[in-house]
Amino acid sequence: MLRLCVIICFLSGVFSQTPGIGKCPQPKVKSNFDLKRYQGDWFELRHSIPNIYELYGKCTKVNYKLDEFGFLISTNEMFSELNRFQQRMIGNATIDTANCVKGSKCGKLKMAFPSAYADKVISPYWVLGTDYSSFATVWSCLEYDSYHFQYVWILGKEEHPATSVVKAAMRILKINGLDDIPMTDTNQNDCPLKG
Repeated sequence: MLRLCVIICFLSGVFSQTPGIGKCPQPKVKSNFDLKRYQGDWFELRHSIPNIYELYGKCTKVNYKLDEFGFLISTNEMFSELNRFQQRMIGNATIDTANCVKGSKCGKLKMAFPSAYADKVISPYWVLGTDYSSFATVWSCLEYDSYHFQYVWILGKEEHPATSVVKAAMRILKINGLDDIPMTDTNQNDCPLKG
């Protein structure tokens, strides 16, 4: 049974992220990252593919809010066109100070979500760039043996921002040599339960 769970977890990772050979790249992250300024609603504008977690999904958004303990609470929502349900997942994040330059707060976070296969899953959540008011470029990478699996999110403060906002976010990927990751636009049209 344990072996089956491990295989399912592995395949979930394979079909939800962009695979590569070797260790994860080490892109530059946002320096002097400010969790307070990062709070609020963000709309997913683009994401890497394949992505089994967002299959038939649209209207994906996330709300970040600091709690009294300094954790960034992440409330992720998406409307599934397959089952016609609004889906919600709540996790939390904190700055991964062990992987930032000593004494600094960088955009390297650890994100934890509940899992059906384990108590929780903790993954890297790196904010490569943000201006806090219009866009954020977020990247994650996990290593398994001699392979790695990458995932990218382009987030915006508006559902339908100006093209220049998306270009600014995509430029961060290019600067870090990550612009070859296949991506697709997230459908933010005709969203139910808006507001």
